[in-house]
Amino acid sequence: MFRVRLESVRAGTLVRYRGVEAPAELTLRELEVLVLVSGGRSNAQIAAALGVGAATVATHVENILRKTGSPNRTAAAVFATRVGLSAVPARQ
Repeated sequence: MFRVRLESVRAGTLVRYRGVEAPAELTLRELEVLVLVSGGRSNAQIAAALGVGAATVATHVENILRKTGSPNRTAAAVFATRVGLSAVPARQ
């Protein structure tokens, strides 16, 4: 499992995530999902990690693809890497 920690402070057009500034078009929840997508997690795995339904995750993924201009999950993961987002292993 992965734990994603986000700062809820927004500044201008960027959201600060673990010291990395990401486009503010993405909500904090979308950033959480994007990080988990970039870690290779399926919608079902992301849903379990975040305590939401798989359909909710699918909606977030659709929004992420649209907002980042990514045609698929792989391209979204590349976007995440380019802006410095990455999956964080959860503490056991």
